[in-house]
Amino acid sequence: MIPRILVITDPPLDRVTFVGDGIYYYVYTQGSNVTYRWYSGSSGDTSNPIANETSYWFEPPVSTAGVFRYWMRATSGTQYADSLTATVTVIGRPPVFDYQPEDYLVAQATGSITLSATLLNSTGASWQWYRGTSGDTSNPVSGANGSSISVSKSSGGILTYWVRATNPHGTSDSRTARVTVHGTLYGNWLTNNGLSADGTGAAAPEASANQDGLSNLLRYALGLGVSEVPDPERMPSGKTAVIGGDTWFTLRYVAARDLADVTVEVEESGGLGEWSASAVECGPSYNNTDGTVTRTFRSSMPVEGNPSGFLRLKVSPKATP
Repeated sequence: MIPRILVITDPPLDRVTFVGDGIYYYVYTQGSNVTYRWYSGSSGDTSNPIANETSYWFEPPVSTAGVFRYWMRATSGTQYADSLTATVTVIGRPPVFDYQPEDYLVAQATGSITLSATLLNSTGASWQWYRGTSGDTSNPVSGANGSSISVSKSSGGILTYWVRATNPHGTSDSRTARVTVHGTLYGNWLTNNGLSADGTGAAAPEASANQDGLSNLLRYALGLGVSEVPDPERMPSGKTAVIGGDTWFTLRYVAARDLADVTVEVEESGGLGEWSASAVECGPSYNNTDGTVTRTFRSSMPVEGNPSGFLRLKVSPKATP
């Protein structure tokens, strides 16, 4: 029997990658009872065998930036074949955020919330959290040297945090995360927003301290600060929707949870004259991670035959017992 000639059919090629981004080599051969050995250096130089790398596949280490060379020898009986030299260039790069700290809106209470961040290339990275706006390093948080930080919600107010990640190749700063801790009472909200706690004048529930048409009480119920520009996605919005084969007027809103002193309800009217709380909630409410709740209501009658239906969001103080 004529022995099969040992041939490397798929040699390793040069590769470029980043620190921490793994790559693999798979080298295929033609031959009988083939064994493999990987080496560091140039093809043919057997002075630097790589420990335990005796398979047809190989994962080069990528924990350090630099230029590295590897090759593989395949052996079959008395025959052997050497691959070409594969050059692996490992490039260092600053931290790249995969997940950044989010904003939170929570009710004042005992305990804390957690801000966190993750990196695509976390190997060798260190962390430092700061108070204030991203890039301002004047207020480092002592001991906050991990990928997350706990923020107390026992005191009302608006707090801002960000984190800097550092590795041997540079630094990257996260976005600014805003933590809004609103009081569970309207008076606390007024104080936290620089308004008079007596609730008169510009601080009255029906007044608009920001003079933008949104009443103070509505801002309080929606979890907004007195001068905060509302995110359109958080504002009450109406549309028609097909539910169960019929078309209905619907209203969706996002409001703060745990408000003991106000009532938030959806009312409907057939002609803007009399209003009633006959709107029907459609679908479950959704508790958002920022301390708000999302709810959707529909009219009690479908649009067909009732084309002049209206829905509104009503926020009113609860009666004092």
